[in-house]
Amino acid sequence: MAASFHSMIIHSRQFKVSRSVSSPSFPYVFSLRHNNQHVKALPRPPRKLPPIFRKIPMMLVFTFVGLQTFYLARPYLVLNVYFHFPKAIEKEAVGQLERQRYQREKFLEWNSTREGVVVLKSGLQYKIIQNAENQNNDLLSQRTPTLNDKVVLHFEGQFMNGLTFASSTELNRPIVK
Repeated sequence: MAASFHSMIIHSRQFKVSRSVSSPSFPYVFSLRHNNQHVKALPRPPRKLPPIFRKIPMMLVFTFVGLQTFYLARPYLVLNVYFHFPKAIEKEAVGQLERQRYQREKFLEWNSTREGVVVLKSGLQYKIIQNAENQNNDLLSQRTPTLNDKVVLHFEGQFMNGLTFASSTELNRPIVK
C-alpha cells in the first residue's frame, strides 16, 4: 500500500503531509504539519461505505480544505494529490463490475422472455400493463395514435431488484403528448 504526494505549497512555504494509519480498513488518513506543529487533521471516511468508494470522500475532504482556505482569505492552498491504491482494491472493483454486468445481462435475458414484454432494436424493454379503455367505443382504444392525437402515459421505472425509482402514478403526473 502506497500513497504518494508529500508536499503542499502555501505561497512559498512548505507544509509536510504525514500519513497516519488509524484503521486497517482505510489507511489513508492524513494530517498537515508546518514546522512540526499540527495544522489540520483530515478525517477518515465513514466505515459504512464499501472499500472501493472510501477514496472518494478523502479527495473531497482535500478539495474542501482548499476551498475553505481560499474563501476565508487565508493563504492559497495548492493541493497536488495523487493516490496509488493497492492492486487488491482495483481487482475487487473490476470483479464487482463484472458480477454486476453478468447480473444485468441475465436479468434482461430473463425479462425478455416474460409475457407481454416488448424488446426494441435499441435493447429497451417495456411492457404495457393496461391499455386505456373508452367505454363509449372499444374500437377507439385499439387504434394506434397519430400525430394529431393527445396521448396520456403513466410510467413506472424499477431497478432489477423490483424497487421502484420513478413512478408517474405515485406523483399523479402523467406524461401528456
